[in-house]
Amino acid sequence: MKKFLLPLFLLLFLSVGVCSCRQQANETIKVYPMFWTWLDYRPGMNFDSICGVMNELGMEGVLLNAPTPDDYRVAIPIAHKHGIEVYAWLWTMNLEHDRDRILKEHPEWFSVNRNGKSLADTTAYVDYYKFLCPALPEVREFIKDKIKSYCEVEGLNGIAIDYHRFVDVVLPTTLWPHYDIVQDREYAAWDYGYHPAMLEKFKEQYGYDPREQKDPSLDMNWRQFRCDQITEVANMIAGVVHSYGKMMAASPFPTPKMASRMVRQDWGKWDLDIVFPMVYHTFYTEDVSFISDCTVENVRDKNKRTILYCGMMATDGPEMFECMDAALDNGAQGISVFTINGLRSPEIRKQFKTYTDSVKAVRTTNGRLIKVSHPAVADADPFKHEGVMKRVERRMQQIIAGTAGEEGLVPLALGEYRLNDYYDATRHYQVVDNNSGTAFDVTFYFYGDVLSGWDVTKARQESKQLCIKKIRCSATPEADMVPSLLDKNNIEFHPIDVVNWKDFPYKPEVSFRIAHTGKCILLHYKVKEESVRAMATGDNGQVWEDACVEFFVSPMSDSCYYNLECNCIGKLLIQGGPLNNRPLASKQILNAVKRWSSLGNRSFEERAGECDWELALVIPISTFFLHSLDTLDGKTMRGNFYKCGDKLQTPHYLSWSSIGLERPMFHCPDYFGTLFFE
Repeated sequence: MKKFLLPLFLLLFLSVGVCSCRQQANETIKVYPMFWTWLDYRPGMNFDSICGVMNELGMEGVLLNAPTPDDYRVAIPIAHKHGIEVYAWLWTMNLEHDRDRILKEHPEWFSVNRNGKSLADTTAYVDYYKFLCPALPEVREFIKDKIKSYCEVEGLNGIAIDYHRFVDVVLPTTLWPHYDIVQDREYAAWDYGYHPAMLEKFKEQYGYDPREQKDPSLDMNWRQFRCDQITEVANMIAGVVHSYGKMMAASPFPTPKMASRMVRQDWGKWDLDIVFPMVYHTFYTEDVSFISDCTVENVRDKNKRTILYCGMMATDGPEMFECMDAALDNGAQGISVFTINGLRSPEIRKQFKTYTDSVKAVRTTNGRLIKVSHPAVADADPFKHEGVMKRVERRMQQIIAGTAGEEGLVPLALGEYRLNDYYDATRHYQVVDNNSGTAFDVTFYFYGDVLSGWDVTKARQESKQLCIKKIRCSATPEADMVPSLLDKNNIEFHPIDVVNWKDFPYKPEVSFRIAHTGKCILLHYKVKEESVRAMATGDNGQVWEDACVEFFVSPMSDSCYYNLECNCIGKLLIQGGPLNNRPLASKQILNAVKRWSSLGNRSFEERAGECDWELALVIPISTFFLHSLDTLDGKTMRGNFYKCGDKLQTPHYLSWSSIGLERPMFHCPDYFGTLFFE
């Protein structure tokens, strides 16, 4: 749909309008206001002024929440003066204005979770969540009497029920961080509907107690039974509302299938005249495509006698119109905004009025209905949701920048997404950014048949672990004494034998052993390879091009790590810092690292033929020049050990702890192993 003026949309319906009107010539079509808002009414507020703003925006309906029937008797004449229909927006299964009284008088009415905890004396997410048990006859009678008291208000156009459900067994994904939870499946603490009356009624129908199941969340009979109890109460309410000649509406979760999973609310079976599903995309994928997907599903799954609208969050910007386009292009007959107070900009209000006028003209031309061509089923492939994937990648960039201590966002070079796990409504993928060497876990959630949420975190790698023994020395040893000192203390060798990239399959025999004295690290390598090269003539040169062994280590839980790379004649390169800001070590730092090589210290060109060589390093804690370490005792660090030779006749790239990147790169702290210093 074109934004604001909708010329193509209008032309489409002008072309089919005659046919549509002829088809419906003998039908009586109830015309509802096309644009609505939810609104709280309280005595003393300037409701007349708000109604004036609604007129300016082209809104003709309000879902109004007021404390008592008498408050509606005050508000309704004001709204009707402005040509605005009023539906009483009422909480049903969750108590609102009479919460404290019912808690005191009838604690036995409240919903119970799988752990046996009642909302009468426990909290689910927030204090105001006080849901009743729908199976209790006295609860149903209480709700029926409440509905009647509002239906008796003269001039009230309809009733719109809300909170007609159970507690959220699964919250919208963007709310999880607020409560420090992950709800990738159903968990007992949030799984409600286990009131004794519910359990007894279910057992009478099915012959067993759902709590006897290994995982009650997988019992489809039990899930649907709870949905049906909510449906029975909804349809009881509808019967009362219709008996008073008023319209029956509801504000349920985004789609019947999502609602069934998340709150046991199968609203496609409710006897509604009009439905305003709360398709709040910012709570789910944060992308407008969520509105399109949900609306497509709602056209298919709603009660065929119910007129479909779309509820959405107010956005004081251009996205407001994208959201309405997404709903109206896919089968919604109108819009409800939560709330009008979120539309503050004079320019946006002006554009909103232009938009509402245009769409109303389309509806009038097309026989009081909006008909459009849209998919029969929403596309559940997350990778085809461009807006979602852009958000996913931006989150990755933010993680990389945060790890590197930078403000700007760096470009990504993502590899292939690999599906690692798939259960219930959850799909776990892993992907690697080859620029930064960062692996990400990307999770998509599908409650119902639509993509309903996503998350991105740095991947947790199953890395190796190594305990580094402490040996006692009266003085810092010389490098050439390290092999014998480690022999004396029975320090074992560990292989560097992981071939991470199939394009570089050559695997020389390489091993290392390591110990510490508290003040320095003792490191000894043994290598047997088919050729050897030592062209770097000084420190901080391109030693990785030679026959080279490397030790990368992150001494603290921050973004800084050090790379100590040494060729076969002891020429050393040291850098430290985060990934994208790594200064070279000073000459003083380099000179403090003692080195010994079995090949001496003179440079030479590549020598073909099998060659054995050894290298030993004594690395004082002052080498970690960006940190202030006073001892290695008891420290836990992260690190990896490597062997390479970029310009040898057979280049190779081996590691101790495996690396999951698509191309050779050792600067990848996500793949470091864990080092425990005794």
